[in-house]
Formats: sequence, structure tokens, C-alpha cells
Amino acid sequence: MKRIPALDSIRGLLLLLMTINHLFWISGGRSPVQYFTSEPLGPFGPAEGFVFISALLAGAIYSRDALSNADVRTKAFHRALTLYRYHIVCLIAVFTWFLASKYTFPMHQNLLAQNFPNLLTAPLETLLFSAALINKPNYFDILPLYIIFMLLLPLLIAMYRKGLFLVVLGASVLLWLASGTISEGQLNAVVGSLSEGTALSAGYFDPFAWQLLFVVGSAIGFQLQHGNLIRWHHPFLTFLSIAGISIMFAAHHGAFLNIGIHRGIIYDLADKSELGWLRLLTLSMWVYLIALVISKFPNALTFRPLSYIGRHSLHVFAWQTAMIYFAAPLLAEIRFEPFYLAVMFGFVASLWVPAWIREFTKGRSSTQYWGAAITTGIGGLLALNVSMANTADNDTLMVGNEKFPLTIKLKDVREPQDPVVLMVYSEFDDITAVPSVHWQKYTPEEAKEGITLDELAAGKYVVFAFQDRNKDGLITLADNQIPIEGFGYSNNPSLQGPPSKEQVTFTHNKAAMLTIHFNNWY
Repeated sequence: MKRIPALDSIRGLLLLLMTINHLFWISGGRSPVQYFTSEPLGPFGPAEGFVFISALLAGAIYSRDALSNADVRTKAFHRALTLYRYHIVCLIAVFTWFLASKYTFPMHQNLLAQNFPNLLTAPLETLLFSAALINKPNYFDILPLYIIFMLLLPLLIAMYRKGLFLVVLGASVLLWLASGTISEGQLNAVVGSLSEGTALSAGYFDPFAWQLLFVVGSAIGFQLQHGNLIRWHHPFLTFLSIAGISIMFAAHHGAFLNIGIHRGIIYDLADKSELGWLRLLTLSMWVYLIALVISKFPNALTFRPLSYIGRHSLHVFAWQTAMIYFAAPLLAEIRFEPFYLAVMFGFVASLWVPAWIREFTKGRSSTQYWGAAITTGIGGLLALNVSMANTADNDTLMVGNEKFPLTIKLKDVREPQDPVVLMVYSEFDDITAVPSVHWQKYTPEEAKEGITLDELAAGKYVVFAFQDRNKDGLITLADNQIPIEGFGYSNNPSLQGPPSKEQVTFTHNKAAMLTIHFNNWY
């Protein structure tokens, strides 16, 4: 099987989309760009496509007739070791960045801690379990998953060569059906006996479900390598795929709301972490149509800039895994600024750097180049974030009974008719209870124009506001504990759950204006 440039381009596009989405998610940014990057075509995303294409290529490359089963084992294990080395380098780079943030810009410490749990409280245990592929911080899911799959690949190839496709696929489907039975709580119960007080993150993707993508992809790759898929397309199958994709696209974008079909129902059937059947079906239809286009028009989907990063997907993927952590503090700081997107796309453009380094160092040791690139990147970002932290922290708390006005403006208030509740907590209050400083309802117009507290004593405070849509005076939560009323906190923290008090506390020591952007998650 010859190299297919279109597959490199598609893999490059998927890497690009994953990076953009990860940067938005980790920094808490919002933009209409997300309509085009976050599952725009239906209930499937770039991660599924990336794993499937990687599996297809692995199944084709490692099943060549020139390779014996022993050769396949050697090559696959060597590839798994290479993947593991990159995983460890990323862990060390993020850990170094984490330590730097602790001493130079603590204001961003919670942002990083949300994505790398327990690193502050149990750093040694967290790193050891992460190195053992048991603990998976946010965005560190795919490499450990692929390492396991590469270790499994020699067995799959050996069984394919014996003609046991149905046995392999049947076992894979049964394992997929049984996925979800092992929970993160059970893993923590086992690990708790080894390291008391250490709670692990098992990762977003369930390996028992996602193995199905790898098994099917590798089986198709094997068949392509041996020319066994000559008559794989049919006009009726093409018609069904186009019709199915059209229906799913329409449902995904709300065309059937009048009959009660909405994204909540779709995503119950297309769960991402457990690889729901509807997600698999939608992905399968798109894979079929894309394969049909490539077979008829081999160069139609080829785009050289994307092929460039797609050819070096391991290096690019490893780079983006660490880079999003490097970028998070700066992007979180400027996410409401008009130049946020420009800076974010600057980070996205860095995806071509590891591909260029790989090309430049081909045939020789690249350690010194990678070391220089990572050191320069961390150093530059550290200097930039430190300067921003110093700018933000140069106001000190004044001593005495000084009082200053504070004007609070609320932005992104969605409902024009529902009142807004504004609460101001002192640094000694419980921010989940009733505030001691201020509690009052306002109209959305008043909130947008600015609410001024004329004489607020110098001190440290937390501001919380929400839109009281059901008029009960309380923030309303859905069954999954996600607010179904617009809300926002002081400091506009990037939220992946309830914020800590440190994230939302600010110093008031002069006449000031505070702008809070609402999160509308309903």
C-alpha cells in the first residue's frame, strides 16, 4: 500500500481541529470559530477520526508480507516505546511549567491544577501513576491509549494472517458492549490501598470502548495492504450513507426540535467517552464517503500544509499536548480581549514547528533541537506570563478604613426579561452560602449599564451573579449539576467545575470597575 497524501492531509486537519478545541477548552475562551471546529458535521469529533486513521495505517504498514510475526512484534514494541518516551517528555515539560507557575504567577495555578489534578497535593505519586499510564491528566489521554493499542497490534496482525477476522471483530464488539463497567471509583479504590489519599483520573476515553476503533481500523488497513477490498463500495450503500449523514447533520443542528429530538437525546446515544453506537454509525458513514472520494479523486482532499503536519503526527500531537498547558495562563488572561483569537492562532501555528524540526533533523539526533525548542518556548512564555502577573499584582491592599466605589458590569446576559441576582462576599464568607456584603436583584439593563456600590471598604471580595430565570432567588442546576441559568464570577475564571475561592477573590483598594462575563450553558 503506497502512502496516500490525502490521509496525511486529513490527519493534519484533525490535529489542527483538536488543538484549536483544546486551547478553547483549557483557557475558557469562546468564539464563533467553535461552531466550525467542535463537531460541526454531526456527533463525532477529530479524536475519533485521528485514532481510526492511525489504526488503519498501522494495520497496513505492520502487515506487509516482508515482515514476519517476530518482525511485527519488534517494530510495534519499538513504536510503543517511542510513544512512551514522548509521553514522558510531555509529562516532565508540563510538570516543569507547573512548578514555574507556582512561584511566578500563582494566579494561574488553579487553572493548571484543574487539568492536572493532585499535582500540588501529591506530586510524586501523581507523576509516578501518570508515568505508569494509570493516571491521565486532561488532554493526556490519546498517547497512553495508543501505546496500549500498539502493544496489542502484533497479536491482531497474527490473527488476521490466520484469517480470524470474525473472531477478532466479535471479541472487540463484545468488549465494546461491556465497556463502562469499570469505573474511575473502582480504580481509585484499588489505588487507594497503594497510596492513601491519592485520587486518580482514569482519563476521558474508555480504552475498552475505543479499542473497537483501533481493531476495525487495523483490520481494514490489513485488508487494503493485501488487496482484499477491491469491491467495497456500492451505489445503494453510497445513497444510504449520504441520506444518513444528511439526517444526522439536520438533527445535530436542531431541525427536529419540534418532535423532541435535540442534542441531549443525540448525545445520550452518541456518548464520546464510551463511543456510543450513534457516534460510531455517523463516523462510519463519513469514513465511507471520504474513502469513496479518495478512490475516485486521489488528490481532491490533499492540501500540502496539512499533509506536512500529518506526516509527522506523533511529533505534532506530542507538541500540542504540552503546548496547550504552556498557552493556558496567557490565553485565560486575555480570553475576553479582541486579540484573543489572534494570539490563540499564533499558538496553533506552532504545530508546524515540530514537523519542521523533524524534517530538519531527519537522519540525525534531534535531542538538542527539541531541547532548544522546548526551553525557548517555556522561557518565552514564562517571561510573558510573569510580566502579566506582575502587572496584575502591583496593587496592594491599603490599611485603614478607606472606602471606594466599585462598579460591576455584567456582559453576555442572555434573557432580557429575567432579573439578575448580584452577590458580593467578603474574604471570610462561605461563597456557597448567603453573602454578608451585598445581595440584590437588578434588571438586565441595570446590570449591563453597571451597578455601583458607592462605599465598599478596602479589602478582598468575591462577586457572584446569575440570571434568576425561575424567580426563586437561587442558581438552578440540572441533574448533572451544570447550571441552567446564566452566571459569572469575579476574575472570570476558566471553569471546569465549581471554582475555588482563590480563583474568584480580588483586591479592592481604589475606585474600580469590574466586568463579569456570563456563562450560558443551557
